[in-house]
Amino acid sequence: MKQKTPGTTAYMWDAHHTRKLHNLKNYPSATWYLSKSVKMTRGGKSAIYYRLTSGGVSGYVWRGYLAKGVNNINTGNTQASGNSSNAIPNTDPSLIDSSLNNQLISMFPGTVQDSKLQKLANAYPSEKLSTSGYSSQADSSSFDNLVQTQLATSYVKIGPLITGNNVEPRKSFIAGTTSFTDYIKENASIYDGFNATNKKVNFSGYKGYHIGAYVSPKSVTSDPNTGTKGYGDFVVLLVK
Repeated sequence: MKQKTPGTTAYMWDAHHTRKLHNLKNYPSATWYLSKSVKMTRGGKSAIYYRLTSGGVSGYVWRGYLAKGVNNINTGNTQASGNSSNAIPNTDPSLIDSSLNNQLISMFPGTVQDSKLQKLANAYPSEKLSTSGYSSQADSSSFDNLVQTQLATSYVKIGPLITGNNVEPRKSFIAGTTSFTDYIKENASIYDGFNATNKKVNFSGYKGYHIGAYVSPKSVTSDPNTGTKGYGDFVVLLVK
C-alpha cells in the first residue's frame, strides 16, 4: 500500500490509538505492507485502521489515508532502509563541542560510535534553534521528524528531564557546582518523541548498540524561556 496523498499529514498510531508513532509524510517513498485490519472506536465514532509495516516502522493508520499499490516515488534517499545521510542538515561547527559529545558517549560503556547517528545528533541544535528562540516544543518535534525519517527502525532517544521552569539542575551544572557526569545521571530520561517519560536511564544497558550523542556547548543561543544558556541540553540516539 502507499499514502494516497504523499507529503500530507497522516499519523500512524499505537494499537490503542493513544500515541502518535510516526507521520507518513516523513516516508514519501515507502511501500507499506498490510498485516491486519481493525475497527477502532474513539469518542463514540468508529473507523477502520490498517496495521502497516515498512522498513522496521509499524503502526496503525486510518485506511482513508491509503491507496492500493506499490509506491513508485523515488526521493533520492533511502529513508526506508535507514542508510542515507543525504537529508541530514549540516550543523555550524561553532555549535559542536566534540569533547563534550565524547564525554557523554563514554557514559554508555560497550556502545559503538556511529557516524550517521552522530551527524543526526549534531543536527539537534540546527533543528531546535529558530527565530522564536531556543528549545520550543515545535522545534523539538522537527528534530524528531528528522530522526524518524532517517532511521526507519526502532531507536532509543535520551535527553534531559528538566524542562520549562525546572532548570535548577542545569543552573548548578552551568555554575560548576555539579559535575557533568552527575548532571547527566541525575537528569537523563528516556523520551517518547519530545516528551520525557521520567524513565531513568540504565547507562550500562546498551552494550552493542550504535550511538550518537550531542551536548549543547556554551556557544548555543540563550533560552528566552528560562534565562539560562542552552549549554547542558543534550540528546543521545541509540540503535540496536
